[in-house]
Amino acid sequence: LLRPISLLGEAAERIGKGAMGVAVPVLADDEFGELARTFNRMSQELAASTVSKDFLDSILRNMQDLLVVTDAGGIIRLVNQSTLELLSYREEELIGRPAVILFSGGDREFGGQNLALQVRELAGSREARMVTSTGEEVPVVLSLGLLAEQERPAEGFIITAASEIMAILALSTSYADLEARL
Repeated sequence: LLRPISLLGEAAERIGKGAMGVAVPVLADDEFGELARTFNRMSQELAASTVSKDFLDSILRNMQDLLVVTDAGGIIRLVNQSTLELLSYREEELIGRPAVILFSGGDREFGGQNLALQVRELAGSREARMVTSTGEEVPVVLSLGLLAEQERPAEGFIITAASEIMAILALSTSYADLEARL
């Protein structure tokens, strides 16, 4: 009796550590066998519907645009490598801090109590100035998004930005490609 339960426990532990699609052998055609078959179906469905943490980490590491994710109060919860490099910060200097520290002067409006309202009111992108760890201002093209599902209240905010130089290079490359095709 303990063998099938032990196998299920080991498989559940492997799934908990990120090994998706783990299957357990069906050793009998009784209640334990039915439990194993149900577990295997659940494991396969979980593997088919789950994006791995490594996959998401790879996207964040290789993303050229700046990405900052905050909670509903505007506190930074995640930043990507491009943000850290362009603004000369270490991750631990930003996580847990208000997003307003990344903006200068009039652009400090992006944060705190007003962020939810601003995200809803601002459509598309706009120019802004972000601040490096040394206080230098970097012009960016900024987009704000709501981190929410359906009609639920915002759980946080997604701030993406491209430095104006990156945006100009992207546009000029696109223009050159278009011109070459014509």
